[in-house]
Formats: sequence, structure tokens, C-alpha cells
Amino acid sequence: MSDQWIDLTDERQRFLISGTDRVRYLNGQITNDVRKCTPTSALAGCLCNAKGRIEAELSVTRDASDQALLVDGPVALGGDLLARLEKYLVSDDVEITDITHQSRLWHVPGPLPAGIPPTAARESRRLGIPGHDIWHRDGDAAIAPGGMMAPAERQRLRLLHGVPAWGAELLPGEVFPAEAGMDAWAVDFHKGCYVGQEVVSRIQSAGKVNRRLCLLQGTGSPPPVGTSLGLPDGKEPLAALTSVAQDGAGWLALAFLPRVLAVPETRLVIAGESDSLIYDLEVRNFLPSGSPS
Repeated sequence: MSDQWIDLTDERQRFLISGTDRVRYLNGQITNDVRKCTPTSALAGCLCNAKGRIEAELSVTRDASDQALLVDGPVALGGDLLARLEKYLVSDDVEITDITHQSRLWHVPGPLPAGIPPTAARESRRLGIPGHDIWHRDGDAAIAPGGMMAPAERQRLRLLHGVPAWGAELLPGEVFPAEAGMDAWAVDFHKGCYVGQEVVSRIQSAGKVNRRLCLLQGTGSPPPVGTSLGLPDGKEPLAALTSVAQDGAGWLALAFLPRVLAVPETRLVIAGESDSLIYDLEVRNFLPSGSPS
């Protein structure tokens, strides 16, 4: 898998955050502890609103010189992402520079491919398994990417490991980190304050949310995204598929299920217009983070 590259250049906006207050400032915005990232590792985090709902998901690392932070987030957010990053700047010694068009970004699951400069690589779990982000900025030594992972395989791995995607599972201001399972890897509950922390921490203390992102497994050809789900003995839709992927002779999907149904082996159905059964599916456990397939 080490030669299965994923080109994130057109999917992710990229920013360089410099200044003596850069770590302290970003730490006051993001759910994870920026102090824990290094020039060789990246960490995931969320920008939340005051109600604790996700406004953006980010990956944060340090540049090779450890004089700046490198941040990437969904390109779909457009200028809203930079505006959110700058929103609480007052007299901080922080400069946020958009380097989207002066850089490239790849991800490679598994070991770091041979020939990649160590200063370009960051350990990262973008697909829920160990891998490496590879950054290239204008002026860096050239990087020749290997073969690209098929989009269908990337989607399958993402679903198996329960990684929510922006625009599918994650929409601005609609999802709590705990609902998407991101409290397990993108939230540090022992760091200092950040926007939305009170709500995020209260949810963690209560130990529950009303819905959870779940992995579903079905047979046959996959249904379309947006298809409604229900219980075998019920007629009311309870959830909708947010992402779907082919998996051998069957298929996988993600959906936000009510808490009482978000347990393995819960049986759900997708019924036709005349109540005829079209799909029979079950809730499954996400694969452990160390398992590749």
C-alpha cells in the first residue's frame, strides 16, 4: 500500500501560520492540542462554533524549521476557512498566509515511500490507519509521486475506519465532534480553552449524544447516498446514508443513527415504494486504527 498515493492538492486549502504566538493562538481555536504536533507528525482537529458544532476539520503540523505551523482544511469552505482562522486575532503576533497555490499535498497510507525527503513527510492517519502526509512548497526539492490509489479503494478504507468526510458527514455548524466519532482522535480533553470547549467537554462528561456515525454493511449493489433507513418492523425513516462504497460482493455505508440503534448487529432495512424489501443491512464495528483493510 505504500505506493498508493492520494493527491490532496485540489481538495485542501493550505496555510502557513507564523509569529511567536502561533501555537498559543491556534490552540485557542482548535479542539486538539497543537503543542503535540511536531515537524514529523500531524494531528487532526476541529474548529467549532460557540455551540460546540464543527465549522471546519483541519490537519496541523509544524514546518521543517519549526518556525511556523502548516494547516490544511477543506477547499469547499472557500474564504470562510481563512476568515474563521483569523476571526479572533486581535493583538497576537500571528500571521496567517494562504499558500494553497504555492504548495502541494499528498497522503500515502502505510510506510513512507523510498526517496521522499524526511523534511517533507509527516506521520498522519487521514484514512484512520498509519500513513504519511507529504508536503511540497515552491522552492523545495522536486517530489515524484508514485501510483495513485483508486478513488473507490480510498472511499472503502475511509468508511471501514469511520473517517467522516467534509460535505458528506460533516457540514458547517451541524455536527458535534462526538457524533462523528472525532472525539476519539481529534479532541484533547485535557488542554486549555478553545471556542466551543464547554459544550464539547459537557458532552464527553455526559458520555452520550443523540446520534452516532455508524458503519453499515449490506449485500448486492450499493444504494445511492441519501437513501433512507428504517427498522424491519417500522415505516418511519430513521436515518439516511451519507457515504457508500463497494466492498467485494457487497457494500459499506456510513449513516448517523439514533443512539439506541448505534450498536453492532442492529438490523436495518431499505424498503421499496410498495414496502418490498430492497436491502437488508446491519451495523458493524469500525476496523481498529492499526488494521489496513
